[in-house]
Amino acid sequence: MNTQPANVPSTRITVPVPSTIAYMAIGAHAVLRSRGENIALNEFNGQCGFVEVLCEQALFVDRVAQPFSDAGEHPGVFVYEVAEPFGKEYAKALLAEGIGADAKKVLRNVMHEAGYDKAALAAAIEAAASTDATRRREAVPAFRNRE
Repeated sequence: MNTQPANVPSTRITVPVPSTIAYMAIGAHAVLRSRGENIALNEFNGQCGFVEVLCEQALFVDRVAQPFSDAGEHPGVFVYEVAEPFGKEYAKALLAEGIGADAKKVLRNVMHEAGYDKAALAAAIEAAASTDATRRREAVPAFRNRE
């Protein structure tokens, strides 16, 4: 596989693709359901805050995917092979590590498992990360003041 597509700037995407968000949420929902009703989501101010933190990574995921989309080099169906598994794995990481979970690491592992070229993937992640798409919040402001 040619590593050139990952050199395409990924900054032109300014809003996440709705299907990326939807499939990430589907993946996360599967994890939450498998863990039962007594799962501790206090750090996220509940399930809504948890899903919001998870979906904040959708723009990053789409920016990493863009060079592969532009070159027609996705090895499978993106939402099935990347977005949903990323939602599952990132949800697991958030539950284990909290808000500081490493989205880049999770995405790298998911996309590598899906068959993406390592060098092209590394370049795409670097390009997307340099746009500050992975900035993490210290709190969940939209839900902080709700009672």
